[in-house]
Amino acid sequence: MRTHTTGPTQHASRSDRGAAMVEFALVLPVLLLLLFGFIDFGVFWYNDLELSHAARDAARRASVATSAGEYSAATAIVKNARLVPTENTTNTSPPVTVSTTADGVTIVTAVGSGTYKFFSPFLPLTLKLGATAVMRHE
Repeated sequence: MRTHTTGPTQHASRSDRGAAMVEFALVLPVLLLLLFGFIDFGVFWYNDLELSHAARDAARRASVATSAGEYSAATAIVKNARLVPTENTTNTSPPVTVSTTADGVTIVTAVGSGTYKFFSPFLPLTLKLGATAVMRHE
């Protein structure tokens, strides 16, 4: 005995499939914008954290330094931070500075700075990267 089915179990008509295609074409650019935005922001955040860690490591290295060569090695730590992608990121970190406060405490300051240009064609943004680490010279 054969029964005829009607309702939602029937195959979609040709016009319904066309409507689904149009809806997908309208939603796809928004989804791609979100996807590339999340990826770009993740890379930006990674670079910002990497620069922050490099500044902290450089300040720590310089805070225990006993010679001028060690200060330049500390500066190299910040200058050589692993920022990605290299073609969209610039590292403009200044040298590590040593200063003395009014009460005679020697302070070491390491600054990491640069810019990050989003690589997504949907987001033509350039944001600043920056981190500062200050430690007392031991």
